[in-house]
This record gives sequence, structure tokens and C-alpha cells, in this order.
Amino acid sequence: MQRRVTQWTGIPISVGIAPTKSLQKLPNRIAKKYPSPTKSVYLIDNEEKRIKALKWVKIEDVWGIGKQQAQKLKEIKIDSAYDFTQINDSWVLKNLTITGLRLKHDLQGISSLDIETEIQNKKEIATTRSFEKDYTEIEQLKERIATFAASCSEKLRKQKSCCNSIMVFYSYQWIS
Repeated sequence: MQRRVTQWTGIPISVGIAPTKSLQKLPNRIAKKYPSPTKSVYLIDNEEKRIKALKWVKIEDVWGIGKQQAQKLKEIKIDSAYDFTQINDSWVLKNLTITGLRLKHDLQGISSLDIETEIQNKKEIATTRSFEKDYTEIEQLKERIATFAASCSEKLRKQKSCCNSIMVFYSYQWIS
């Protein structure tokens, strides 16, 4: 898949595969960071790889952890995604709400974040989002766009459709 997309479109992509929605972000990041040894594809298919990936990712880089949450976690010496999976559920629930607890479970390999399952057949599929923070690096923007594209392709596959064009729009605010 990765080779075909790159060959047909010229768009370099990386593929991450894992058992839960939040964990899927980690192998994708690894595949991007180390394209040669991974051939831009990385699979978390066992506990050892899951733990290694969690230890590699800083808490502020975990999908679903915002700036304030990351700061709160760093204050109690939670520096990596792995550290986050080791803290008490009741602390997470109290300080990061049910969403934080679901994220923690998802990173532990316990699926609790829903992936959209009901897809209606449409002639157009759009995935629109506002970014959770300002991005200053093109690589960060590429990563977010790739995530949105993956979401769109998932919807497309579920309705057993095919695609003949992709449009990406973004707007920015120039700050001087």
C-alpha cells in the first residue's frame, strides 16, 4: 500500500498499524521518523513493541494530550506515554476526566476510543478539523493532514467506494 501510494501519487506516506486507535498513532510516528529501517511501515503486534513505542513517545506528543494536560502530567514526573499508562486510573479520572482514562486504556491496548462505524454512502467525504495547537513546522502539518487522510480513507473503505481525487485545504494566520 505504502509503495503504491508513493508510486502513483508521488506523495510519501507512512503506515502505522496497532490494535487500538491511540496506539495506531505511535507506529505511524515511528515509521515517519525512521523510514529506511521500517520502509515507512511499522506494526505494533506484540507487548514488547507496544511498550517500546510508549517509552519512545514523549507525553506532550501523545495524541489526545493537550498542552495543559501535558504540563500537569510533567509536574508529577510523567514524561512518556509509557509513564502515563502506569499511573492510577482514579488519578487519571479525577484529573483528566473520562476522556483521559479512555486514552490511557487505549494506550494499554484496551480498546475504548470508538472508531466511526456507521458510514453512509456519499459522493463526497470530508474530514474537517481545527488543529489543537499552532504548528510552526511543515512536518507537523504533514502529519496532521496524513491523519485526516487516513480517516477519510477508512470511511471510503467502509462504504466500499473508490476515490478519483483528493483535495487538501488549509488556512493560516500570518503572525508578524
